[in-house]
Amino acid sequence: MRMPGTRSTIFIFVGIATLILVIFQTLNAPLPASLLPPLLIFCALNVFTLTFGIPIAEGVVSMQTTTAVAAYLVMGPTGAAWTVFTGALVHGVIRARPTPRPDVPHARNRTTIFHLTIANAAMHTVTVLFSGAAFRAAGGITPLEDVAPYNYIPLALLCLTYLVTNYAIASVVIGLRGREAMRRYLNGLPRLVLYDAAPLSFAPLMALIYLRLGIGLFLIFILTLVLSSLAMQELATASLRLQRRVQELDSLHAIGQALSASLDLDTILAEIHIQARALMSTDNFYVALYNEEENEVSFPLAIVEGQPRRWSARQAGDGLTEYVLRTGAPLLIQENVSARVKELGVAEVGRQAVSWLGVPILAGDAPLGVIAVQSYAYPETYDESHLEMLTTLASHAAVAIQNARLYTRTDAALTRRVQELDSILRTVREGILLLDHEGHVLAANRTLTAFLGLTQAGLSGRRVDEPVYDEGDSLLARIGYTPASFQAHCRALSHGEVDFEKLQIVVRGPAGDRHVERTLVPVRDRDEQITRWLITLRDVTEEVELTMMREDLTDMLIHDLRAPLAIVQTGIEMVGLCVTEGDTENIDKALKLTWQSSDKMLHMIDTLLDISRLESGNVPLHRETIPVDILLRDITARFQVQVGARAITLSVDIAPDLPPVYVDVDFLARTIGNLLDNAAKFTPDGGRIWLRAAIDADFDPQAVLVSVIDAGQGIPSEVLPHIFKKFHQGKSQAGQSKGFGVGLSFCKLVAEAHGGRIWVESEVGRGSTFTIALPAASV
Repeated sequence: MRMPGTRSTIFIFVGIATLILVIFQTLNAPLPASLLPPLLIFCALNVFTLTFGIPIAEGVVSMQTTTAVAAYLVMGPTGAAWTVFTGALVHGVIRARPTPRPDVPHARNRTTIFHLTIANAAMHTVTVLFSGAAFRAAGGITPLEDVAPYNYIPLALLCLTYLVTNYAIASVVIGLRGREAMRRYLNGLPRLVLYDAAPLSFAPLMALIYLRLGIGLFLIFILTLVLSSLAMQELATASLRLQRRVQELDSLHAIGQALSASLDLDTILAEIHIQARALMSTDNFYVALYNEEENEVSFPLAIVEGQPRRWSARQAGDGLTEYVLRTGAPLLIQENVSARVKELGVAEVGRQAVSWLGVPILAGDAPLGVIAVQSYAYPETYDESHLEMLTTLASHAAVAIQNARLYTRTDAALTRRVQELDSILRTVREGILLLDHEGHVLAANRTLTAFLGLTQAGLSGRRVDEPVYDEGDSLLARIGYTPASFQAHCRALSHGEVDFEKLQIVVRGPAGDRHVERTLVPVRDRDEQITRWLITLRDVTEEVELTMMREDLTDMLIHDLRAPLAIVQTGIEMVGLCVTEGDTENIDKALKLTWQSSDKMLHMIDTLLDISRLESGNVPLHRETIPVDILLRDITARFQVQVGARAITLSVDIAPDLPPVYVDVDFLARTIGNLLDNAAKFTPDGGRIWLRAAIDADFDPQAVLVSVIDAGQGIPSEVLPHIFKKFHQGKSQAGQSKGFGVGLSFCKLVAEAHGGRIWVESEVGRGSTFTIALPAASV
């Protein structure tokens, strides 16, 4: 791609303006014919010094400055102006001469050389004329006659003005190339000034040799100077190569340190860019990564005009990046990028560069991505040395990418395993405690901390025998160990005497005492060496309670069925005895007693069956609408017969205008009957029981509340939460258990089956009130 036409036009204008300036100077101060030989000599010397200069940073160190000043001191402004102007043009022609370089395509770019030639010609011409004017203004005279105190100041001003003007103009020109070029120029400026200023002391000597000793000795001096310059140029070139190699090694060392210090891909790629920036222009730099499965190219790092950019990933296409990925070989395009792109048969993607260099990032033969640098302004920005260095950087990038991907996969797998383990620890109902050999807590799950009323953060890293409770208890003590017993169990497991230790203990926690099955097992590695100790706590409180309930049920059934069975057996024996003796009068009494006992057993069995069916939801309710007073009248009539012998008074209070209820009459009659029977058990002889029915608008205007109130001993507050559980037994007035503990459980299930509820209010010494809420029938 050629330089933009506007820029070329500017340089043409600058070149013409410089030529006019030289011609104008010639018209004002014509050059005598006698100065033609020195003009040719100094012009040739100027070409030589420009050709064999030593590049440093964005400048070139040579004897050209000394030659230009010496030419001014010999021939004055006109001859010096023609010397530097013509020398720069001839030097440009030499640079543009075709030079076959098979290893580097398109080695020379005539447009760039043209621009540099015009810039050099203009810069040195203006510099020599301006510094010469300062020399004359200070009283300096040309040609130089001698070096004496009277012309020290003019000579010093000449040299100083030349250097300042030259570098000021060069700064402007280099600044147009971008910030990266200016940065490198400013970094190398002290060396440029030193190498240019040091030889300036020879400029007056060169002028005096020519003017006083003649052209013959001057040519000998020049030949000596040329040979010395060539030798110095070779030494300087070797020094630059060595310096560049040291810089490359430093960069590789820095990248190696980054690789060893971090597995983060972005950090390593940023370090690669920093090191590449020290070796070449990286104002436009990017790293592309290739995803073979998705056939996608992403850009984790992109620098445009010195600024980081975010480039979206794209499907792999036919750009230069994809070409390098396909071929697996570096690609250097020093100029004419558009023509080269067409020649390669690839598409132009994005902003077209003027100079482009890309190298593949390879893992074996597999392409991982591409590192590329490009210039949007200047051809020949990159050469073979840059290609080699970028290839080396790409090899380090390949290692970084592979390490980062491996780390990412490993980290993802580890994270997944940790999440799975955490999910298991959170899900299991057992409390889990993991300890190291010294007894430090390595892990404790949520179930364990809930058991013990602690926090996971508060346990982590602490010794298991350290106090963790306000009362001074340690975690070890809270789970039933002493330090000595814990060590003894660990030793037994270590020696293989047992495979695990299991014991049922009672643990005190926030929810009260819990029955816990504690298990201690060793954790072994692949070599069967014990590395950890694992303690599990399984809450078996419910199992223990069920076992106790089963035992209580067995005891109750044996007790409550044995008595009726004994009565039945006795009644049958009495009937047989009466028949034998012909005592017909007592046969009816014996049969009645036998019938009552068998009916009691049947009632107990029916209640258990009904509870089981109500709990499973398999009992159909035969609902009907019935007035409350009729429902309660039949119930109270039966009850008064039962308690008549104990002189217990039943007071019935039914609020007027109650709506009927929509209930299963049989179930509800049994429920209220159970509540009355229960009240009678805890009411002393001659006492009173109240049966009330009303509507509480604040509670629920659509519910009829039926309450049974006794004046018995009341229910302790700690018993109230368990009062409606199966097989719970209260104590009668005499302190004996009454019934087999299913009556209130049956009442609760019936109330809930009707969509209502039942509750109790009680105070020790003042009796109890059981209330059941029943749904009113729709009117």
